[in-house]
Amino acid sequence: MHEPTLIKKIIAEISNKVFSRYSSYDSNLVGIHSHIQEVESLLCTVGIIGICGIHGIGKTTLADAVYKKISHQFECSAFLENVGEDFRKQGLIGLQNNLISLLVDDGNLNIKGCTSIEGRLCWTKFTNLIGNSQLKQLLISTANRSILVVEDIDCSLELQDRRAQQPRMMNPDLARMMNIDPYPTTQGGCGARVVLLSKYNPVLDQVDDFTVSSCLTLLCSINGCSITTTEGIGNTRDGFHPIHERFSGFHASQCGFCTTGMCMSLFLALVNAEKTPRPEPPLGFSKLKVSEAEKAIVGNLCRCTGYRPIVDACKSFTADVDMEDLGLNSFWRKGDSKDVKLSSLPSYKRNGDVCTFPQFLKSENRMEMGVDRVKVVVGNTGLGYYKEVGSYDKYIDLRYIPELFMIRRDDSGINIGVAVTISKAIEAVKECNQHGFHTEENMVYKKIADHMEKVASGFIQNSASLGGNLVMAQRNHFPSDIATVLLAVGSLVNIMNGLKSEELTMEEFLRRPELDSKSILLSVKIPDWNRLMGISSGTRMNLLFETYRAAHNP
Repeated sequence: MHEPTLIKKIIAEISNKVFSRYSSYDSNLVGIHSHIQEVESLLCTVGIIGICGIHGIGKTTLADAVYKKISHQFECSAFLENVGEDFRKQGLIGLQNNLISLLVDDGNLNIKGCTSIEGRLCWTKFTNLIGNSQLKQLLISTANRSILVVEDIDCSLELQDRRAQQPRMMNPDLARMMNIDPYPTTQGGCGARVVLLSKYNPVLDQVDDFTVSSCLTLLCSINGCSITTTEGIGNTRDGFHPIHERFSGFHASQCGFCTTGMCMSLFLALVNAEKTPRPEPPLGFSKLKVSEAEKAIVGNLCRCTGYRPIVDACKSFTADVDMEDLGLNSFWRKGDSKDVKLSSLPSYKRNGDVCTFPQFLKSENRMEMGVDRVKVVVGNTGLGYYKEVGSYDKYIDLRYIPELFMIRRDDSGINIGVAVTISKAIEAVKECNQHGFHTEENMVYKKIADHMEKVASGFIQNSASLGGNLVMAQRNHFPSDIATVLLAVGSLVNIMNGLKSEELTMEEFLRRPELDSKSILLSVKIPDWNRLMGISSGTRMNLLFETYRAAHNP
């Protein structure tokens, strides 16, 4: 060998060994650090690790990052991508040559047979992505989990397999019928699992259509709604929708995992465009505008196709599209006229066969409207005084709404939520007296508590609410001792009417018409008598407050 050639070879070999020790992966890869650490910890105890997961999830990226981080620890190393494809093209011998060539850094190497391989690699410590049982460290990444089961794999790692930790959102059988995974990733931001949700308003006789992320939507929240998936607008049995055909023709799909969500986002845009009072578009087009078509898929993420062909597929449905602006597709050839291009596109029929909300569901909603008799209750003790004819279909219990069950004390007085039971209200008023909450005026709270204890039996007080008692007094003119006592001490009530909150005196509350369905009584406030009388602390006063009742208990 000539001296210059030998010197170059020595320099290349030394440089390769020196610089390989400083090899590193891209530290800017989001979310990969924890997976690298997991693989490294496994490599401390096992020799062969399998990495599995769906296509496009980052298996090869993870294997490459681990390889770059640990390869300097070995005398020789190799990283092979697309092993399956190379095997189909070159066969086993070609794949072996590629692997050994990388390991010994000889691009012209041609080795056949296991004996030759063993002769070249004996006493060598190395790592690579894939190989046979002779290797010291081996990483295998595959989308087919069965490969890891068949092979003698020491340990397997499945990327983003969170099913064991995540709650099931819906019944598996129902999910399979709708082609939805009942074990969601609960990420929700990618848009891959977007479906169309439709709600019917019987009063306005109209259907509201909107898209939701099925991996975040609870089954209980879609009662009475209609769900349309990508199979609902087109499938192999009934024929594909023009959206599917145009996505395919404009090469707008590769791995396909995001395509279903893309199709449903575009379908919603088409449905909502038809509800607008815009002029009728030409045959084969929709009322959708180019700007709206581009925005239709804003929330859908794609990591392999590129958005240009996806946007072209969406824009092909718009009446104001420039056909020359649409990119490469399988529908027409370069130079074809506009008429030829229009006739080549898969036919789109506005208001076609797809119904987002079936007629029978509308009938069901109409039947349910106005049929149910609903009663709002806390203890339902009013039934003992006002007998009711018939029963209610539904009862709404307010006891478990924290805002209605609070008791708050401050310098201005004591606020008691309307769902607080009479017995709890008595205890709260007594506490003000026991702790000397007021100096000379604590006798007012003592009188209130003493009188409220004479109202009804203990087991009724434990169920009946303060608010229920006052509402009966206001609505039915119920002879309420509690309302009378609270009226005497200048109590206030807080009412929420829609988004508006108002504070009324007890007298104003009792005189006004009964509360409608949009109004709710929130709390009762017993004021601080020092502030009410304008008397500063430390000033003695003569205050006479007394309550009377003909009988202790009814």
